[in-house]
Amino acid sequence: MGLADHITVHSQTGDTVEHAAEAVGCSPAEIAKSLTFLVDGKPVMLVMAGDTRVNSSKFKAYFHQKPSMVPYEQVGELIGHQPGAVCPFAIREDVTVYGILTMIGAMATGFLIVKFKMKNVLGSVYGIRVLISLFMLLFPKGFAFAIIITGFLGITGDSTVPPTAGLITKQFGAFFSSWLGGCCFTTYGNYTLPWVVNTVLCLIASVASFSIKEETV
Repeated sequence: MGLADHITVHSQTGDTVEHAAEAVGCSPAEIAKSLTFLVDGKPVMLVMAGDTRVNSSKFKAYFHQKPSMVPYEQVGELIGHQPGAVCPFAIREDVTVYGILTMIGAMATGFLIVKFKMKNVLGSVYGIRVLISLFMLLFPKGFAFAIIITGFLGITGDSTVPPTAGLITKQFGAFFSSWLGGCCFTTYGNYTLPWVVNTVLCLIASVASFSIKEETV
């Protein structure tokens, strides 16, 4: 989202979800806790919400054995850090907004392509992304801005999937876009260039989508 990371260093580590939640200032459910088990002699780490427990029957069905947690004294040796030594983090509001609206956006375009031409739906989605990119580049960032932009990013995040399913292999583009974005941040220290490129590509995609000639079969 272009917002600066905020890292808080505490004087003590907390080895319980309750301690982590108190330190961060959130509810235990917002803490992502990690539990390490031994499966066939190898460590397997599960990450889950802080207020949930491992379902033994599901664990056994998946790993074909009963859950056996790594002994406290072996944690550091097997996974590289002691219990409570990894900074806890809360699930941010913008992440929740993005996840929910991504599902809504994908379902909405699925219904829209039944009522309207696919090219118009696809072109509109890319057009909205152009506006989002311009807002990201031109307006000052803040918490409220992040929530609003995240909402629109969520709505359009997977909205292109229904009208383009079977036509475009998303994995190929997703890999290179993530890789190039990381290279740009490493080189320039920000994501301005990826957003500029995204704006141009979305504009081209929007115009190209509207120019498609659909014929009734």
